[in-house]
Amino acid sequence: MRKRRSINPVTRSKIVLLHQQNVSFLNINKQLGCSKTAYVQTWKLYQATGQQKIGKGRALREKTTVQIDWRIHRLSEGNRMLTAVGICKQLSDETDISFTPQTVRNRLKEFDCSAGSLERL
Repeated sequence: MRKRRSINPVTRSKIVLLHQQNVSFLNINKQLGCSKTAYVQTWKLYQATGQQKIGKGRALREKTTVQIDWRIHRLSEGNRMLTAVGICKQLSDETDISFTPQTVRNRLKEFDCSAGSLERL
């Protein structure tokens, strides 16, 4: 089975233009060589959004800003025995932003740092 391909933006605009001119699907298919699925998806997208192109995917929302990332890094450098929970509590006291200790661990991993770990009993 072949991988899915997206339609060329020029072809999308031609599909919309021809559909607005009341050209039948069969004639559009003969002229452009597109499938019925591509035709229907393009037209539905145009009706819903008024755009002929598919928008770029949204990236994951960042939970922390650059400034908070910098503060996490500085706190871990300043006191190596601070745990991710400790850093999280300290930052939540200073700022109104709430995030989880896992977020702190992820940021420290990005910096190639590590927070202190509690001794196991």
